[in-house]
Amino acid sequence: MFTKTVLLVEDDPDQRGLYSLMLRRGGWKVSEAVTGKQAWELVDSVRPDAIVLDVMLPDRDGISVCRDLRASPAFPHIPVLILTALDNPEARSRALAAGADAFAAKPISPAALNEHLNRLAPG
Repeated sequence: MFTKTVLLVEDDPDQRGLYSLMLRRGGWKVSEAVTGKQAWELVDSVRPDAIVLDVMLPDRDGISVCRDLRASPAFPHIPVLILTALDNPEARSRALAAGADAFAAKPISPAALNEHLNRLAPG
């Protein structure tokens, strides 16, 4: 039974399917977005407990999506995990400066992914 909802923003269909499965097995209800624009549209209707956000999206980067979420009076409280293949200090610094609550590199294990989210959105 799902008690918490996560918005998974990932444009690669294989990775999106894998991470969605990992999250569902971790007890999360998963809503999926492929673009930053779609994520922005869904966050209002879904009201997720957490967001997993890729950096490299087709329409805009996840860093700008995170920055906009933090600037919005409606969504500054939703925890954001940046999950990206860009595993370097500059990417980490940009993500955290944009307001991300956590940063993780791909690939990530199911245990690590769910541990990050359960820490960010307990209960």
